[in-house]
Amino acid sequence: MSGNRLDVVLELARRDEQTEAGKLARLNKHLEDQRRRREQLIQYGAEYRARIASDARRGINAHTYREHAAFIQHIQTSIDGQAKTFSVLESRVEQQRQRWAEARTRVKSLERAIEKAAREKAARRERHAQLAADEWSQTRRIATEAD
Repeated sequence: MSGNRLDVVLELARRDEQTEAGKLARLNKHLEDQRRRREQLIQYGAEYRARIASDARRGINAHTYREHAAFIQHIQTSIDGQAKTFSVLESRVEQQRQRWAEARTRVKSLERAIEKAAREKAARRERHAQLAADEWSQTRRIATEAD
């Protein structure tokens, strides 16, 4: 494969790597957003529980207590759901990280192949130049000896 073709393949591989890196960055941002949301829910639940405990010490009726308990259960359900969402997102981030790493490996392999081909081409040119110089020198020596 000529250098030009390898350059085209390398450019396509780089674009693929950039696409995969962009996907990874978006997933990481989404994961971080979900982490913050979960932490906010946990904090809100803790604050609400503390408020209920304070109200209970001052005395609340059974109906109000049941409403508070139901709301706390609703918050806990949201926290549990958020934890599941977070876990799924973590898996997706890891899968995307692997896809990006594979794309990066392809780019690096192509870069090494192009560099190796360039080195081999330069070595062939050097050998040809040396052979030409040796041949010229040999011809010159023979011509000098013939005189």
